[in-house]
Amino acid sequence: MCFTDKQKEELNKLKIAISDKNNTQTKDNLYFKRRDLNRDIDVLTKLINNNIVTEEEQKLLDNENKYKEGRDKIVDEINVSDLAIQGRLLEKTELQKQINMLDAEITAIKTKEAELNERVARADKVFVRINEIKKKTNKDNEKLELANKTSLLQKTESEINISKEKIKIIYKNSKLPAGLEIGEDEIKLNGFSFDNTTNSESETWLAIIELMCQISDNELIFIGSLSEYDEETRQKVIAITDKYDKFVIATKVESEVNEPEIITIIKK
Repeated sequence: MCFTDKQKEELNKLKIAISDKNNTQTKDNLYFKRRDLNRDIDVLTKLINNNIVTEEEQKLLDNENKYKEGRDKIVDEINVSDLAIQGRLLEKTELQKQINMLDAEITAIKTKEAELNERVARADKVFVRINEIKKKTNKDNEKLELANKTSLLQKTESEINISKEKIKIIYKNSKLPAGLEIGEDEIKLNGFSFDNTTNSESETWLAIIELMCQISDNELIFIGSLSEYDEETRQKVIAITDKYDKFVIATKVESEVNEPEIITIIKK
């Protein structure tokens, strides 16, 4: 009665878009999109913050070229050693007299080569560590994703606020009864709030009766059992019906045996 079909359709769409109820209609709506974005942003932020390069790790990264040059130099020395060994072996074959001396030289060269190989192995371990640090510091993709998620979250928050404002505008432009205000978190009728803080049942019924008088074309307003209202509340009911030129009807049980008798409270 209060909204046009177009207003009802728009209200339904907007409420679904910001609803926190999980069903097929609200799947991937603005509310759940914001929830997922917040979760992703939290994960990405923790991932980036937990991968801070230490001073020792940065020093290794800064000296990468130095380690590479040192390793290349050692490899060159190994190659020279190999050539030396081959040369000495040829000399041993040709010069039997110098076998003992050449064997000693070969042993010395092999010992040195073993030391060099050990140094190369240590250098390789350093490069493995450097590569691990590189992987650890390469967070460009995560940072870009974090920026995109943050931007999308801001857009989603904006869309939620716009949806809420549209709902307010629709309520404002609807044909609501006089004195009825529908806000984002509460409904008021002539200043009386219908929410979980309401603790007066009689005041609530009086507000509802007045709303019925406002929106009903019928002159007769049925208020249920008369025993539910004390004398003061009955007089307030009559005052409300006088205000809107209505009659109020209530039931009254004369006995437990007889059927309830409908009586009419005539306005003064």
